[in-house]
Amino acid sequence: MSTIRSLIRRAPKRFAAFVAMIAAVAVVAPTLVFAWGPDRQLFTTAQPADYITFNSITDNPSHGDERNFMQVREASASNTTYADEISLSAGKEYVIYMYYHNNAAANLNLVATGTYAKAQIPAVVPNGSNGTVANGFVGATNATPREVFDDIKFKNTTGGDIALRYVPGSATIHNFGATDG
Repeated sequence: MSTIRSLIRRAPKRFAAFVAMIAAVAVVAPTLVFAWGPDRQLFTTAQPADYITFNSITDNPSHGDERNFMQVREASASNTTYADEISLSAGKEYVIYMYYHNNAAANLNLVATGTYAKAQIPAVVPNGSNGTVANGFVGATNATPREVFDDIKFKNTTGGDIALRYVPGSATIHNFGATDG
């Protein structure tokens, strides 16, 4: 390791900058390809977690890979059309779906406290946008990690900016419990 540092110190500054860029790409590229995070231990339905963690099961029979928990579709389309990105049209409604699941094994009766789900949706998707990002977050005060995230992307080739507005009263929660619906 000290040999590598020594070579970098003696290398021309342009070369050192190039190496730094390559290192940055190696760290950032996986995050850009997979828009979820943070990196965390993964589980299966057959081998769930022995602690409170969210959206870390890779083979959920009703959802698939839970790390991809935020998706979008046009409101008039079927649930089978949810995707990670969508091309917008002015005047249409869209549904954003966020899946949350405490992956602790059910027999452990581990209850997540301070649990939340939140989304950051852009107010405007500019004309020509090829991927304006909306972010979703799920977490709890006693979860490891405390928060997980995923995103979706909006494209706009309509010739004008598109404003995104929440439809009052449209948010619902489905949990098969007291707050269902």
